[in-house]
Amino acid sequence: MEVYYTNLTLFKDVNTFDLRNTNSTSLGNMTWDAGLQYKLGLGKRTNLTLGLSGQTAIKIKPQRTEVWERVSVGTFSILIEDTTSSIDTSGTITLPMTINAGIQLKTTNKKGATWLIGTNFKYTQWSKFKSIDNIDTSFTNNYRFSIGGAFFPKKEVKKYFSNMVYNFGIHYGTSKLKLNNFQDSEYGMNFGVIMFIKNPNLSSLPKFVSQISITFELGKNGNINKSLISENYFRILTGFTLNDKWFVKRKFN
Repeated sequence: MEVYYTNLTLFKDVNTFDLRNTNSTSLGNMTWDAGLQYKLGLGKRTNLTLGLSGQTAIKIKPQRTEVWERVSVGTFSILIEDTTSSIDTSGTITLPMTINAGIQLKTTNKKGATWLIGTNFKYTQWSKFKSIDNIDTSFTNNYRFSIGGAFFPKKEVKKYFSNMVYNFGIHYGTSKLKLNNFQDSEYGMNFGVIMFIKNPNLSSLPKFVSQISITFELGKNGNINKSLISENYFRILTGFTLNDKWFVKRKFN
């Protein structure tokens, strides 16, 4: 992970040279996630999957550079007359610890249709977040609880809608920001479909290999009466997966 941002300020005075001040901060480090998964069979057509993942707090050493330049501003260009700079490597940025835990139940009926039901809990210790050795008191620990599922109908070649996947879900959680001594809540719901694209040129592989996913999401963040911030949102998410047979030697040209 690497982040770089710059702030540029130009001071103008009709009686002296103009001064240009540039503040830059660059930082980089590696992040990691570790997880465990256990699958338990509950019958011939039903299984239960348990999962746990997370990461510890990560400290990042930033490098801050400040440059002062005495410049002469022309009509079409800026001429640099003199430059002085300083580099500061003190301080650290701390990213918070995160824990995820989830359960998924999968079952297939005698006709071949499959149901997936799952729930997930995510907790992030944002109260330990630090920016250049200063603890930001507006951040607080937050969590997100979500439950959802997916339905895979029995596949029938002549019925396109039976080859689609239908998914749905709801979520509730708290914001990582604490404003006016109040922590906002966040909640929403979504519904989506995955549509498969048929490739008639494939014979040895399934014909439906590429796909388009569309998800509709509706939700609300905040409370206008307590934190003075409230947001109602509706968004449409789309995704594409395009597959084909690669590295196949042709028998006939």
